[in-house]
Amino acid sequence: DSSNMKDYYTRNFIRHNIVPPVKKEVNPNLVPTLSRSAELFRELEAFLTYTARQSYELLIAKKTDEELHLSISRLRSNPVLLQQYIIMLAAEQLAHRKLDYDQVNSILDLTEGLTGSWVAISKEYVVFRDRENLVMRKTDPITAFKITVQPNHRYDFDRFQFASEVVDPKNVQFNGGGNAEFIDADAVKSSELVLRSWSDGDSFVPLGMKTKKKISDFFVDAKIPIYEKHQIPILETKDGQVVWVCGQRIDDRFKITSGTKRVMKLEFTRTPERTNGKRGKG
Repeated sequence: DSSNMKDYYTRNFIRHNIVPPVKKEVNPNLVPTLSRSAELFRELEAFLTYTARQSYELLIAKKTDEELHLSISRLRSNPVLLQQYIIMLAAEQLAHRKLDYDQVNSILDLTEGLTGSWVAISKEYVVFRDRENLVMRKTDPITAFKITVQPNHRYDFDRFQFASEVVDPKNVQFNGGGNAEFIDADAVKSSELVLRSWSDGDSFVPLGMKTKKKISDFFVDAKIPIYEKHQIPILETKDGQVVWVCGQRIDDRFKITSGTKRVMKLEFTRTPERTNGKRGKG
């Protein structure tokens, strides 16, 4: 093969320009030595892969087609090199993806991070810490949407339900949950609101604060995983003021005060998975 004579290929450059002087000046048995080393590394690779497969099965706390939970305590009971191989194996099993060195170590750093810390390993998969487990999960992106909603109506969308109604201030009862909120109905200044998907650059004044905060920073502080933040709708006025990061926090400018005369109740509920794997249409 005439291509073997061209130094354009890395293997040929090494064969023609590196090996001869090393054999002459350093080790005449270089080629047999490299062959033995290569065989040793192949055997070591096979051993680590075999051991990682055995350990991997013992680490699984939960597994579905789109999600994998690995016990952090069991993972860290292994030597670091074996932990790396287990993480690589997990990515191959679930995401069908080979990770590079930096990605593997970034994932292992999560074992010492806070709950909610995460690493993206591709456009489709993320890994995050959820208490005592590392969770590798396929993201579930949604198409951007923008919908006008009317008060005193209930809307059933593909992934969530939304409702609003004007209520008597005397009937306001805060239950501490994020799925139902109350705002000053007159602060909205319009009978219509807009429900839309979140986008970079959005900001609001979180309840209890006096200055604006980027919603992306709010998500980080709230430890909301990357795959989940795109599924959180934003409720805003017709002129673009954010009223509610649904299920999370209302804007301070729309809170109920001592001068509030009319109250609007807002409700947000995620739509559960159907038993046949499908959701209802909005």
